Amino acid sequence: MSRSSPHKELKRLRRDVKAKLARGEALQEDGQLAAARKLFDEVLALDLPDDLRGYAYSARADVRDDEDDFEGAIADYSEAIRMAPGGDPAGAEYYLGRSRAWRALGDRERALKDAIEARRLGAEVDPGYIKEVGG
Repeated sequence: MSRSSPHKELKRLRRDVKAKLARGEALQEDGQLAAARKLFDEVLALDLPDDLRGYAYSARADVRDDEDDFEGAIADYSEAIRMAPGGDPAGAEYYLGRSRAWRALGDRERALKDAIEARRLGAEVDPGYIKEVGG
């Protein structure tokens, strides 16, 4: 019996994690926030490469945002940002998500800073949103 190569194991892990993330997102869309969050917590307990871990933090941040847990969403988006490789377009979306959480908490200064960074990194940020958080 032969052992799997590390490359094949990583490929299988990526496939399995992506499937779990997709299930969690479907649960979230169906309004099953607790189940989605539990699934994302399970994914984050795994030993993951940074890109998948960052995406999982972002997915959980989205659920926390839906639960009005804006402090938790900010913490998760911050982790996702930290793990995003430089130039990764996903980083722009993480900044935009964190900006919206800052806005929900009434911190317009941080919301504006993150919105500007999201736009700089390539996210489409509505000019009306920039105006709203900028004063």
